[in-house]
Amino acid sequence: VDKPPLHKRDVEARLQLLCERFNVVVTRAPTFLQKARLFAGCHFAIGYDTATRLLQGRYYDGGKRGMDAALQEFTAGGNLFWVAGRLHETKYLTLSDIDIPPQFAALFAPIPEGDFRVDISSTELRSRENGEE
Repeated sequence: VDKPPLHKRDVEARLQLLCERFNVVVTRAPTFLQKARLFAGCHFAIGYDTATRLLQGRYYDGGKRGMDAALQEFTAGGNLFWVAGRLHETKYLTLSDIDIPPQFAALFAPIPEGDFRVDISSTELRSRENGEE
């Protein structure tokens, strides 16, 4: 919800490697709640920053209550969020660094650092692709 829409060519480039290993669905639904309603039981691969936003009431209608309702809906729908870490300054932050309400802990699973670690943000990648270094 905080990022501009992607161009079709950018989506295709990002999906190239994933499609060789996973089933992937692309949608224009802007929020994970809307995506989860379309695809019950879906697993989402997200980064540390996105995981922290999922746990902030300001991103939901109704604030914290809206967030709690959404997290309950994710749970009921069998959704799971796989969370990749992120380098922030000199510390690599992972799922274990996020304060998750205990009743929603089962919604999140870590992507091990050894399986996936890329020390560059998507914003930086887009800037490089657009020659904005």
